[in-house]
Amino acid sequence: MSVVFIVATHGVAAKQLLATTEMLLGQQEGVHAVDFVPGENADTLAAKYREIMAQYPEEQEYLYLVDLWGGSPFNAANIAVGQNPKAVIVTGVNIPALLNAFSARDDEELPLAEIAEEAVKGARQGVRAITNGEEILKASATAPAPAAQAPAANAPTNAAPAYNGPSKIGSKVIEPLETDKHFTIGLTRIDDRLIHGQVATVWTKVSNVSRILVVNDDVAKDKVRATMLKQSAPPGLSAHVLDLAKATRVMNNPEYAGERFMLLFTNPTDILTLVRDAKWPIKEVNVGGISFKDGKINLTKAVNVGQEDIASFKELDKLGVKLEVRQVVNEKSVDLMKIFADKGI
Repeated sequence: MSVVFIVATHGVAAKQLLATTEMLLGQQEGVHAVDFVPGENADTLAAKYREIMAQYPEEQEYLYLVDLWGGSPFNAANIAVGQNPKAVIVTGVNIPALLNAFSARDDEELPLAEIAEEAVKGARQGVRAITNGEEILKASATAPAPAAQAPAANAPTNAAPAYNGPSKIGSKVIEPLETDKHFTIGLTRIDDRLIHGQVATVWTKVSNVSRILVVNDDVAKDKVRATMLKQSAPPGLSAHVLDLAKATRVMNNPEYAGERFMLLFTNPTDILTLVRDAKWPIKEVNVGGISFKDGKINLTKAVNVGQEDIASFKELDKLGVKLEVRQVVNEKSVDLMKIFADKGI
């Protein structure tokens, strides 16, 4: 069978993109439009992808056409396909990208990689601007980056000094804060989608951070997901994925002194461990999104809490940590404790 296309976007745009393309090319076979709606996360979206893929034989090839690099549709595709060489993910999907991809797929001789290349060409060439009858912006080919050259043996270096503290390799112990020479916390956010479009494109800018630190034991053990999250960081920012124990050693490492970090968590219990046991100076937590599961109480369209979450949030409040609920930057900040009081929690 020819390559199967999976088109996925935030909201309901995927179906509309496909419908518009089919107005121009006619109905297409082997294509699926997947929407991403509030309350879902990368895991639930990945389950939708897997359900589609289960309809096809094991050797089937797939081209994922998603909206944003680092967005949840992109992250979910990475989760769903893992290291599968028979799947390619293209970001920046638009009508020209779909037109090129479908046309290329009609050529039975073209391999998957070349179909993906045609989709990228279409996406880029479709972005143009005109004013007063004159085109002022044209897509141009991107020159390949020059190969990195090794520095000369006697070249000066600006590398920070290595950590000289006691060896903690293999330690599972939560290390308390040891020094005042640690990184600055620009934002602490709970969002079980972790690094996605809103975080990568907006929150990193308003919090003015230089690094993103994802802290979660399960995510750190999942090498595919951890790699995907690191790749989702916006240009110019580094992302790290660590378990709780390793995170405390990073906080104690003077190499990062003076840098400004965004801390991302999936739940409040991990934050409580770091504040209470490791003495991290977290003064405020932005609660952006906790997806719904059976047994959880719905607080807002994006935040759902279980009993463990409630207990951890209340303990953080007792420790003087301010807890705000705000999914996107331009939303009004709401005090989580007030929401608890209003709902009788």
